[in-house]
Amino acid sequence: MLTESVLAGAVVWVLIVEDQVVGYLVFDCLFEISQILAIGVDPKYQRKGLAKQVLMQYVETQRAAGTAELLLEVATTNQAAIALYVSLGFSRVGLRRGYYQEPESGIKTDALVLKLMI
Repeated sequence: MLTESVLAGAVVWVLIVEDQVVGYLVFDCLFEISQILAIGVDPKYQRKGLAKQVLMQYVETQRAAGTAELLLEVATTNQAAIALYVSLGFSRVGLRRGYYQEPESGIKTDALVLKLMI
């Protein structure tokens, strides 16, 4: 998915700590809307505020670029991520049923669609 996103013009930010890649943020922009396609932090570096820092920088960068709204999807089961996004001002605007599928089990999970107006 990452390769396809980059080939389609998505932007990839890489988070580096002590010369080691520990996280990433993938997003694209279309007119006044920017959408987060993927975000991740190495489990060894989670719960240290790194994702929040990257997201805050993303919001500020998009604000400076004149972007009007930010969108993302997040699994309804990912309560930590939902809490993070809500703490940054994102709010629910939709639900995508069966959006995510576990590769091994095939179990489908719904996704919340969240938006932040900036």
